[in-house]
Amino acid sequence: MKPIIFCVVIIFATGLKAQIVEEKILEDGTHHITIIPKSYSKEELAQFKPRRIPTTQEVKDNPTLLFSNSCVHKLDTELKIDVEVDSSLADITQVLFEEHVGLLSDATDNNLVSFHQIWTMDQSMANYRHEGFSESFIDMLRENNLQGHFENSKFYCQEFEYNDNYYLVAVLDK
Repeated sequence: MKPIIFCVVIIFATGLKAQIVEEKILEDGTHHITIIPKSYSKEELAQFKPRRIPTTQEVKDNPTLLFSNSCVHKLDTELKIDVEVDSSLADITQVLFEEHVGLLSDATDNNLVSFHQIWTMDQSMANYRHEGFSESFIDMLRENNLQGHFENSKFYCQEFEYNDNYYLVAVLDK
């Protein structure tokens, strides 16, 4: 079955006048094929960043994954901010969430990160369209004229559940 799918991809790529740049077989057995259309300029090819599409199980296990990918992509393309996802910010998102819902007193430092945003939701992130949240995040950066303050930045987001509400915390730090 895999050779048939590979042949279909080759035919489809040839039909689009594209070239297959790289094929990888990942640890979980999935194929990761990078296809770059020939119509891209040299500058666009230099800026090209291949992204792997997450599996359905990965999205079920981590409902913020699509939101995170969308934010990183929009920060990179729309605001020209070079961003990487950094899970070392998980502790900071926990503190920000606990401060937001009143579990922590004002004893913590309010300047933990450069920028953060918190959404309160009725359901888990998996039940929402992630594009709206990522557009909101980008809009808040633009409204506060913060896009010039972040060059090589770190991004992290996490979902929390508390008192029948869900909270999405997104953090951007220098």
